[in-house]
Amino acid sequence: MPSGGAIFLLEEEVAPGHSDRIMSETAGSSECRGFELRRQIDGLVYRFERRTDASGRIGYKRSDGDFWIVWHAKLGWIAGDRDGEEVFGRPWDQLTGQSSEVPPEGVWVSRKGAKSYVYDLVHV
Repeated sequence: MPSGGAIFLLEEEVAPGHSDRIMSETAGSSECRGFELRRQIDGLVYRFERRTDASGRIGYKRSDGDFWIVWHAKLGWIAGDRDGEEVFGRPWDQLTGQSSEVPPEGVWVSRKGAKSYVYDLVHV
């Protein structure tokens, strides 16, 4: 996801099995090793792979930069900075009932400054 203006800052609660930041501390039994975010307006594709950060937290890192999609205890899956201070994007139509194992396929939205983008998240 593009960096830029954040949707909002996070003040989160900690759920069992999750750190005080937005990235999960445990790997779980995820079958999804990666996915693509395909921008609807122009077909641009961002690829994400399952990674562990320096603190041992699991998330999905974009292949061309330090952009992450991670599990948040209150918000579910979000696109945000690795330290969990800002949210840049999230699923559009799956705001509740998400599995903490993998980000949901379907429509995602993001914000970069005054612009918003619509993506399709597809597991690969």
